[in-house]
Formats: sequence, C-alpha cells, structure tokens
Amino acid sequence: WLPYNDMDEMGAIPAPQRAPVAVNLANHAAGAEQALRDIQASIGMYQASLGAPSNETSGVAINERKAQGEASTANFPANMAASITQVGRLIGQMVPKLIDTRRQLRILGIDSQPGQISIDPNQTQAVAETPQGLVINPNVGKYDVRVTVGASFATQRTQAQQQFTELMRAAPNLMPAVAPLWAQTLDIQNSDKLAEVLIAVAPPEVRAVLKPKDSKEPSTAELSAKVEQMNQALEQAMAVAKEAEQDLDECQAKLAEAEDKNVIAAYEAETKRLVGLKDAINPAQVQQLVVQTIEQMLSNQSPLPGEEPEEMAEQPETYEMQPFPAQMEEAGEPAPTFEQEMQ
Repeated sequence: WLPYNDMDEMGAIPAPQRAPVAVNLANHAAGAEQALRDIQASIGMYQASLGAPSNETSGVAINERKAQGEASTANFPANMAASITQVGRLIGQMVPKLIDTRRQLRILGIDSQPGQISIDPNQTQAVAETPQGLVINPNVGKYDVRVTVGASFATQRTQAQQQFTELMRAAPNLMPAVAPLWAQTLDIQNSDKLAEVLIAVAPPEVRAVLKPKDSKEPSTAELSAKVEQMNQALEQAMAVAKEAEQDLDECQAKLAEAEDKNVIAAYEAETKRLVGLKDAINPAQVQQLVVQTIEQMLSNQSPLPGEEPEEMAEQPETYEMQPFPAQMEEAGEPAPTFEQEMQ
C-alpha cells in the first residue's frame, strides 16, 4: 500500500496511481552475469584460468589470460608449498627415530614412475651407491625439504608436445631433429619405440646428440659377438692351462728320474770308494790304527764323551781287548773279513 496526504492548502488531492511492473527474467540474467564478472575480477580468476572457454579464440590469448589468473592467485600455491615443506621437515625429524632397522621404501619419480630406495641406520656413510640401488642413512648428516610448485609432469609433457608441434609446422626443415623429441612426449603405446626409430633415421649429427656413444646401450648382435669372443678366450685359456699341466707332469717325471739316477750314482760311488779303500789299506794297517786309537783313549785322563769325572772315579771302566787276527789264526779261529772289520 502507498500512504499519501489527501488534503493540502488548496483542497483535496487525488489519489496517486501506480502502473503495474511485469517481472523481466532477462534483467535478472544480466545482473547475474555482471555479478559473476565482478567476482572473477575481484579474485583474479577468470574462466580461462579454470580451463573454461572464454571470449579468447587463439591459444596465445587463452594462455595469456590463464597466466594472468595464475599470477593473481600465486599466494594460494605458495601457502600450500609452505605447508607441505613444514610437514616434510617434521617427517624428516621423525624418520631417524622411527626407522631403526634396514628396510626398503617405495618412491615416485618426477614422471610418476615407482622406484625403491633403501634406508640403513647402521651405514657409516650418509649416501652410498650399491648394486641394489641407493642406500641412505638418515642418522648421518642433516636433511632439508624443498617443495616446488608448478605444472605437473603430465602438463609439462603436453605443453612440450604442443611446442614441438608448432616448431615443426613453422620450420619443416627441423623436423628430423625435433621429431624424436616430439615422439617422446606422446601418450600413446610404443611411443618410446617410435622415438628410437626416429633417432635411427635421423642425421648423424642429431643421432650423436640424442644418443651419444658413451651412453649407447649394446645391441643384441654386439652382446652375442662379445659372448662369442669370451667363449673363444676361455677355450684358449683352458688349452694353455692343459698344456701347462702336461709340461708340469713331464717336469715332475724328469725330476723323479733324475733323483733316482742321483741315488744310484751316489750308491755306486760309495761302493767304489769302499772297494778302493779295501785295496789301498791292508788289514795290518787297520789293526795298527785301531790299537793306537785305543791306547790314546786309555792314556788320556779326560772323561770319555757322555761320561762324568765323578762317575769314572767311583766306577772306573774296564776294557776287554779283542784278539787280533794274527792271534786268532794262532788260536785256530778264522780271521774276520775286511767287511766285518769295517762293520
């Protein structure tokens, strides 16, 4: 209702009239659009920033608008990176206290490929490269956390693919050099094999850069040739070892034969010496030499070898003279031979 004053100084006043207003939905839609644009402008995030279509038609314009939106909202990812960094520092402080035995942990690379890493609290070094992989001791040294904010690996891969495509369109003469790198960014099956094929057909200069010789992996044919060479070398070494073993056996046989000859020669020499001694010295000379030796021993007051003077004084030794050959012949006994006398 609308109140009004029906009287003034002139008299009665007619009642005011109001024209009915119809509801216009177009006005409400326009107001909503304007409110949406106001909100986007206040936070700096437009539809292009969220990936939605906008008035921009070219890719460059869309990316520029998206970059503007990311620059205006950089505080959000920065705060998120700071939060993740703090969580990582807390985890780094707790790891040495919780992990007290050697164990393996799974990790993800920048390309989201899974891997493994070993943690050994008893290792003397902080980091060690082993045939089983990387081994870290969190108790040695100090560790920090670094968090970078940016496009994900998949986004970077897509952006690289777009850039390589634009480059090959703008400069077709660079296609042999860019095509292998472009193939590596494709998310299709056997993209890695396609990249290998493109590298194989690329010019030598490009192939030398993309696949240098120092990091070249040997092919199956090269590995087979190396295995064959190793087998031949092994067979030659075995043949040489067998020949050396035969030579050793021959040398040992010759050495044994020479030792036998030396023993026989020494025996023959001793036999000849005894025969010569028998011929050079007659039994009478031997008997005289023995008698002189015994007389010297009896006349010497010093004790015999192995005897003490006190023992000799208390219990003197008595010697019994054996008959000489001449006396034995007179007594009718046979005289001993030269060999018996020598014994």
